[in-house]
Amino acid sequence: MPSKKKVALLIDGKSERAILEKLDRTAHDFSPIKRDRNGKDVSAKAIANECIEILGFSSKLHQSNIIIVDREDRTTSALTLETEIRNLIAENFKGTFDLVVSDKMFENWILADIENVSSKNPTLLNPTPNSKEYEGTHGAGQIESIWKTTHSKRFGSDKAGNCKKLFKHVRPLIGSTYSHSLHRFLQILQKHEIKIY
Repeated sequence: MPSKKKVALLIDGKSERAILEKLDRTAHDFSPIKRDRNGKDVSAKAIANECIEILGFSSKLHQSNIIIVDREDRTTSALTLETEIRNLIAENFKGTFDLVVSDKMFENWILADIENVSSKNPTLLNPTPNSKEYEGTHGAGQIESIWKTTHSKRFGSDKAGNCKKLFKHVRPLIGSTYSHSLHRFLQILQKHEIKIY
């Protein structure tokens, strides 16, 4: 049996670990690496420098390195920020890597198929149709707004755990039609022949 390809996911925080639950591990092993430099006030250069530092050792251990950055409240678009960070990394790191910037945060990818997510979690969320794009909105706040008030704890009380419960119900094909940044992430996975459920 051939050995599995090692893939590193450089992520902003604990919530993004929910992605690992949806990835097929038949041919790949995944290692989450949490980055520390994130937030709306952190410059693209600071993010790039941290990524360069991580890629320096991670590229020796993994065949693929996928970086996920949240746009947060930056005024620049997700695509512009993505290009800026990619170029800054490429200036000082000669290996290969992939990068996607979520618009505005990981929680927006949950909202990309909120119809299925809310129907599979009726005790947590009010039924919500896939009727609009949530890109560029405050994803965590949007989820909080449809969180059932009868539930004893709010979405933010265990954001990482709740993201794990919710993201597993995002259907990739549907989600990619409502989120351009999720679509770009799925293209990266396809490039590396990584299946997502």
